[in-house]
Amino acid sequence: MRVDALPSRVGPQLRGIFFPLYVSFGGEVLGYASVIYIVSGAISSAVVLGLALRSRRRVSGVEGYLNVPIAGLVELTVGRGEYRFEFPEDVVGSFGSSFSGVWTCCRVGSGAQWSVYKCGRGGTYLAVKVPKGLERVIEEYEVGGPPSRTGADVMDFLRGFERRVGDIVESARRVMELEHPHVLKLRAYSTSIPLLVYEYASQGSLQYQLVSGRRFSFKEVVVLAVQLADALRYLHAHGMVHGDVKPGNVLFVNGVAKLGDVAPLAKAFLGTEVAGTRGWRAPEQVNTELYRGAVARGYVNRVDVYQLANVVLYLLTGKTVDGEARLIMDEDRLSTVLREVKHGELEELLKEMLEVEPWRRPAADEVVRRLLQLLR
Repeated sequence: MRVDALPSRVGPQLRGIFFPLYVSFGGEVLGYASVIYIVSGAISSAVVLGLALRSRRRVSGVEGYLNVPIAGLVELTVGRGEYRFEFPEDVVGSFGSSFSGVWTCCRVGSGAQWSVYKCGRGGTYLAVKVPKGLERVIEEYEVGGPPSRTGADVMDFLRGFERRVGDIVESARRVMELEHPHVLKLRAYSTSIPLLVYEYASQGSLQYQLVSGRRFSFKEVVVLAVQLADALRYLHAHGMVHGDVKPGNVLFVNGVAKLGDVAPLAKAFLGTEVAGTRGWRAPEQVNTELYRGAVARGYVNRVDVYQLANVVLYLLTGKTVDGEARLIMDEDRLSTVLREVKHGELEELLKEMLEVEPWRRPAADEVVRRLLQLLR
């Protein structure tokens, strides 16, 4: 569930005014905040109940832990098959060089909705992401082989994306402006086809590292949590909610952890709401009343805080508390799970981050502050 626009019943004028506030107007993350109540059945009606000034600045002392690489990570293994690929002429963006010319690409990952390629030229590597079904655009020319068939079937596939491309372009423009050491950088996008270009994550995802046998020390976990929490603080300050924080969406670029699949781009790319991943979801992602309460109170971004707690818990214990399970879990059972962390202060913080009600969880900047205390 990524919420990055006002409900459709809110008119375009109010939508333009309140769009930056909708996903994170809880006061602690924006330089201004408003609580908006939507009157059922009324068109373009909203009442601003409060306004608070808060700081967007980083938590004091966090700079020493940002952009710090984790040593000993496993390099990502690329798949078989190499393809010659030329970027569309309408690609928008930059990485310090030109996109023109022939690139050599190989597939490095696929999900239910997308495929990712490592594309290189002259020692420079980028990650290219396309939706499932569009792989043939990149795999048209196999190195050492004849062209594959693209033709009418691909054109039919692309026609199904015509409306979605506009949403992707609009969202990509916003995401390209993000600059944080722990947010995966979007380098470019196409204005004609659903194709995104990111910096290349040479060590894959956190999930890839875990599957490869890499284990993380307590200090490494806390430092990683500080970095991700500050990335979330930054996203929330820019009116964005991730909504799917999990090991598969934490990527490593030269040892530095970065959040990938940043909203609202992920939603635009998929063309549908993203409801989180089972095992990592927050309670409001499975309970409508809690979600409505989070929206009304201005705590939609706390879904990320819950999911970050699950990532930390998983790294230290191998367990998570899915939102559906949390709804029926009593406090004694939760305490039993958290005791496996074997660190009283962190257990208490995780307990607060795993609160059922989003408005009872700490904000991302408070999480950063509390985690820093564990490193002193």
